[in-house]
Amino acid sequence: MDNIGILGSTGEIGKRVVELLHKKFTIKATYHQKSPSKMIDQVKYFQVDVEKKQELQKFIEECDIVVNCAGASFLTSETIAKATLEAGVVYIDPFGAESLEKKLIECKDKGLAVLSSGCFPGMTGILMCVLCETLDKVNEIYGIHIDNQVPSLYGIVDFILSGIKGFGESGCYYYKGSKKRDKNYVEIRDYENNEFMTQKYYTAEIDRIAKKYKPESAIWYAPVLSDEIMHIMQKAVWSYMDSKEIEVLKQCAQQIRQIVSKEIGIKRNCEINITVIGYVQEEKKKKNIVLKAQNSSDISAVVLCSVIESIINKKMKPGIYYAPDIVAFHEMKSIIAASKIQVYCNDEIFKNEIGAEIYEEGYI
Repeated sequence: MDNIGILGSTGEIGKRVVELLHKKFTIKATYHQKSPSKMIDQVKYFQVDVEKKQELQKFIEECDIVVNCAGASFLTSETIAKATLEAGVVYIDPFGAESLEKKLIECKDKGLAVLSSGCFPGMTGILMCVLCETLDKVNEIYGIHIDNQVPSLYGIVDFILSGIKGFGESGCYYYKGSKKRDKNYVEIRDYENNEFMTQKYYTAEIDRIAKKYKPESAIWYAPVLSDEIMHIMQKAVWSYMDSKEIEVLKQCAQQIRQIVSKEIGIKRNCEINITVIGYVQEEKKKKNIVLKAQNSSDISAVVLCSVIESIINKKMKPGIYYAPDIVAFHEMKSIIAASKIQVYCNDEIFKNEIGAEIYEEGYI
């Protein structure tokens, strides 16, 4: 199982996956219209339009594993995932949350699919799990993903569509077994002490983690978008619902890119910050872990590569999985090191296991 197909190899995530894996496996990488500006000699490149069934099918049949990094996930993932599973090929998606899982139920016994294998969701869930596993009893889980970069055009389109499809619900959190509402904003500081205004954001990932570890509370925070961006997004949603034209979303996404570019300038960084509070025997513990990278795409690529290696090394039954089901954080150590992602934690146990830099205290 060493023929790895990367759909969308010219995008930020696909490009990084190719760079990390081309020395380990046979990589078949696709592009849509414009070929990559820098081609790697060991990689085989193919021009594929994922919306053309025969082109897509031919490419899939030459692979053992297909990683879908092509375009807007909410627009293409169902077609690609079904075609992949029908061919008996493993399907991996950096996004593809519960809305996709529901559409793949009829195919779940035909192959193996791993969804939510990106930065958020994906690495965020893996980090919550690794901290929870160090405790006998989990009481509280807190997390935030801060992304200071200009998102890609299709990344914004996906974000808008995720709201329509019900990926997450703002102003909500988990408390004592059920979803609660709290619309209040909360000011949070990141690892470098920068202030962010946030709101609670309930996702399927936080719901799965809470049901697994049964804390009293589990809260995911999302940075609050500016009024200008919110206005453009609301306009995009209504226009798309009326016309079903993707160009409407792309035009609005381009406006948002310009606004974000002015807001953050040349600054580029991504941070995931997770805190878990609970007990080891009778002693109360507070565990915190921080991941910092130049781009969220770097983190997504690390998760995708780790999932690929885990699938190859482990015997997995057919079905639909999520990244935390497939890979543990300590198994990502070598790939994280190759990606120059920084890891900080306040627990000495992670120093050798994952190469984390240790500090005495730290929490959201």
